Amino acid sequence: MTCAQAGNLGASQIILVNRASERAVKAVADVKAAVPASCAVVAVDCDLTSLESVRAAAAKLGEACGGKLDVLMCNAGIMASPDAVSVDGYNCEVQVNVLSQMLLVKLAMPLLEAAAEVSGEARVVTQSSGARLGPKDGIKEVIFDKVGADGLPEPFKGDTGGGMFAMSPAWHRYGQTKLASSLCAMILHEKLQAKGSKVKAISVAPGLAASDLQSTTNATGNMKAWETNLIFALAGQSANDGALPMTEACLMPGVESGSFYEPLRAMGMFGPPKCIAAGGTFLPAYAKQESGTIADQQTKAAFWAMVEKACGGPIV
Repeated sequence: MTCAQAGNLGASQIILVNRASERAVKAVADVKAAVPASCAVVAVDCDLTSLESVRAAAAKLGEACGGKLDVLMCNAGIMASPDAVSVDGYNCEVQVNVLSQMLLVKLAMPLLEAAAEVSGEARVVTQSSGARLGPKDGIKEVIFDKVGADGLPEPFKGDTGGGMFAMSPAWHRYGQTKLASSLCAMILHEKLQAKGSKVKAISVAPGLAASDLQSTTNATGNMKAWETNLIFALAGQSANDGALPMTEACLMPGVESGSFYEPLRAMGMFGPPKCIAAGGTFLPAYAKQESGTIADQQTKAAFWAMVEKACGGPIV
C-alpha cells in the first residue's frame, strides 16, 4: 500500500530491497501494476541474514537512485522466529530486524543527505510494533552482540514452542527487536538533529495487522492458531490498514523528525494513524508505556554502541 501511494503521489522511482524469492518477484509485479507508468519500479536483492549481502545491496541502491534517496523505509522483519545464529554470528532475528537494517541506514545515509540538500528533507522510517511494550526492564544490549558459545542469556535462549501468551523465549527476543526499532529511530533523531541534518528519523507501529508474519510464526509453534484467531477476532485489521502508519510517516507532509505513529484505537491495535510522539518527545498520556524508548542516555549509549559495533562504525 505504501508503495502504491508513493507512486500515485508522484514518486518517480520505487526501489524494492528484498530477499530474492518468488514473493519478491510478485511484489515487484504488484507494485508496477499499482503505480503510474511514469514511476519506475526497481528490485535490489538483499538477504538481511548476511551483512555482506546488505553491503552489496547498499551499493546497488546507490546506483539505482542516482546518489539521492528521499525515503528509506525499513519495513522488513521476522516475528518470534526460531533461536538461530546468522553467518555473521548474531541471533538471526536480532540481525534481520535491527542490525542489518541499521547497517543499511548507515550505508544509505549519504544518499539521504544528498536528497535532503536538494528537497529540504529526507526520511528514514523504522517499523516497530506493539511488542515494543513487552520488555518491562527495557532494552538488553547484550543480545545485540554476537552470540557466545552458551547461546543467548535467559530469558532469550532457546525455543519452547509455548506460543505467544506463554511469553516463550521467541517472544522475548521479538519484543527486544521491536523496542530496538523505536529506540533506533529516536537515537537517530537525536544524532541527526545534533549535526544539523535535514534527514528525519521516524518510527511507526502497524497495530494488529493480518500478514504473512502470523502464518510463518504459527508454523514454528511459537504462535498457536487459536491465539491468532482470538486476537484477530478482538482487534484485527487488514494488512493495508496496518500500512497506514508507515504510509503517513514516509509520505505525508508535516511529519516531524522524532515522531512515532501507531493506530488510534484499542491501545494501538487498529484504526487510523495517530502521532503519539513528535520531536523525540512522547505525549504525556503515552510517556509511561514508552519508558523503554524514552531511555536514559547511558542506556541509549550502551545499546547504540552494540549496534554501531555490528555496523562497523558510526551510523550518523
